[in-house]
Amino acid sequence: MAYPSSYYAATANDASPILPLKGEVSADVCVIGAGYTGLSAALHLAERGYKVTVLEAERIGWGASGRNGGQLGVGQRKDQRELEKRLGREWAHRLWDLGVESN
Repeated sequence: MAYPSSYYAATANDASPILPLKGEVSADVCVIGAGYTGLSAALHLAERGYKVTVLEAERIGWGASGRNGGQLGVGQRKDQRELEKRLGREWAHRLWDLGVESN
């Protein structure tokens, strides 16, 4: 199946078709999902000597990892001044801190 149109699909190395898993496979760890997190986990485990199998329903980077815009931002969807008017200064600042902690 072809990737949906995205920057990832336009710049990814051409990959050979990946065949479905057939039969039995023995592994120390099975990682479900070949996005950023799954592949990173698999790589780090393999580097530590674990036998790792990665299972992916589609193609590598198919889901959010292949469509992520890489946004980096702080705060909420509303302007901080508007939040202060609506919620008061204390609660607006709590929301700001929550946004900072999540990055």
